[in-house]
Amino acid sequence: MALGPLARLILQGAAVFTSVFGRAFIQAYQQALINARKGGAHSAAATAHTAVQRSNKMQLAEARQVLNVEKGELLEVDMRKLREQYEKIFDANDPKKGGS
Repeated sequence: MALGPLARLILQGAAVFTSVFGRAFIQAYQQALINARKGGAHSAAATAHTAVQRSNKMQLAEARQVLNVEKGELLEVDMRKLREQYEKIFDANDPKKGGS
């Protein structure tokens, strides 16, 4: 006779679990549909990645300063000279050559 109340308790617990899980699943599915219409989670991740990427890029003024080129001089600079300055700085910072 003790099996009756225990079985009823187990069945009630299973019914509550099924009800809660079912509602949560339906809400998650509806949110997934909304996200898919807006471009999906991939789109949000790509946007965040692009924002981080943009913030890590060197500004043009900073690049001119590093390469020791004036603002108006940029059009007149010989590409070979610019490449040599780049190589010199790149080699100076190479970890294999004692750089950072």
